[in-house]
Amino acid sequence: MSRRQQQPPLVVHIIHSLGTGGLENGLVNLVNHMPVERYRHAIVCLSGLDPGFRMRIQRRDVEVLSLDKRPGKDFGAYRRMWRALRRLRPAIAHTRNLCTVDMQWVAAAAGVRQRV
Repeated sequence: MSRRQQQPPLVVHIIHSLGTGGLENGLVNLVNHMPVERYRHAIVCLSGLDPGFRMRIQRRDVEVLSLDKRPGKDFGAYRRMWRALRRLRPAIAHTRNLCTVDMQWVAAAAGVRQRV
């Protein structure tokens, strides 16, 4: 497959939840304004998403999923994250705030080479 035929790299943004908030608004703006030909996006929410807020994402190719993590240490959420990352096969895992930083090791275990 030639370089021209390859898909742009997938960036998976890992956030606590997708709903009204500054970080979430910034993520929506980032996804909506990055060049379509340069990057693809997916959003993994640890603990829920607001369907109305999700509609603010203008690109229809952005997958948004929730792990439905329980409060505190939910060890099953680590397994669900690993499975999601293995299925999505992102080039980059981007944890968006402090409560998601412990998913960096899960991303490494899932084979994501670039982590931010």
